[in-house]
Amino acid sequence: MSKVLSYNNKSNGEDWFDITRQYSRDEIDSITDSSAGLTDNLRTAIPSPFAQMDLVKNAFLRLSYNVNLRGNQQDEKLVSQALDIAQLFFNINELRDKVRIIEWNRSVNLEQLKTSPEHRLLGETLDMYLRQDSEAYNFNLMNKLSFIAYNNHVLGCTSPASLFMASPDATAGVFD
Repeated sequence: MSKVLSYNNKSNGEDWFDITRQYSRDEIDSITDSSAGLTDNLRTAIPSPFAQMDLVKNAFLRLSYNVNLRGNQQDEKLVSQALDIAQLFFNINELRDKVRIIEWNRSVNLEQLKTSPEHRLLGETLDMYLRQDSEAYNFNLMNKLSFIAYNNHVLGCTSPASLFMASPDATAGVFD
C-alpha cells in the first residue's frame, strides 16, 4: 500500500491530488497538528513570504473561537507576541532611545526593488504575492508597513491582516 501524501484528510489515500486553487476554509480546518500546538517550533510549511502573517491571523481567529480566548500554546504565543509588538508601537515615545521604526512604503519601495538590477526578481516576486494574496491579507488596502527594530534586529511590524505581528525569528527572551 502506498503512503498517503496529503496535507489533510480529504485525500483518497492513494496519491497527491489537485491543489491548483486556493485552499478552502473546510480544507484548512481539516489539517491536523500531531503536536496539538505544544511544540516550540512554529509551523513553517506555508509557501509564501507572508507565512508569519498567516500564522498570526489564524492564531487570532482560533483564539476567538473560545469564549475564554484560550487555545493551543502556539496560538497563544503568536497572539501574545503580536500584542507585545502593539505595546512597543504605542509606547514608542518612551522607547525612542532603544528602538526605531522603519517605514516601508509599498508604492515607492516596491518600485525601487523592481527597477534595481540586483533586486528586480525580489521586487517582482513580492509584487506577485501582494497581488495574489490581496484580499486574503488586506494587501489591497495596504499602503505601508512599519517595522520596529532593536539593535538592528527587526522585532515585528504592523500587519494588514492582524494589525501587528512579531518577527518569526525575534530573539528568544525579548518577549518573555
